[in-house]
Amino acid sequence: MAKSISTAHAGIGTSLPRIDAREKVLGTGQYVDDMHFKDMLYGAMLRTKYPRALVKSIDVSAARAYPGVEAVLTAADVPGERYGGGIFKDWPVLVAAGEETRCSGAGGGPLQENRPRSAGIDQICLITYTFLLSSSHAASIAAGRWL
Repeated sequence: MAKSISTAHAGIGTSLPRIDAREKVLGTGQYVDDMHFKDMLYGAMLRTKYPRALVKSIDVSAARAYPGVEAVLTAADVPGERYGGGIFKDWPVLVAAGEETRCSGAGGGPLQENRPRSAGIDQICLITYTFLLSSSHAASIAAGRWL
């Protein structure tokens, strides 16, 4: 039986139990990969491998024409506010052409297919970058060229 935790003292330094821990540990819990629905779409996010780069252009026309692909979205396709963040809302959810990537793995665009993801579908999206020096490159820091 889970120990009751007073919300007045919950927070930093307090271990809070996951509400689904028992089911997951016993193997009876349901994961997202276990869920299937009629006409379900499968999604993937194309992510950059560069910690700091200027996105010069994004061409997803070949991916949009690929058989079985339902949609390919870029920042240009997302109306309204697309910035998020835990403290400050200053990180783009999708990086647009003309913007800088801020970390390896920044999102470029989700792919939505009507079947499990085809190997290599993300490889036909053409994104042109200008590589920028970052504080993660020791040689750049030593030369005084960083951020």
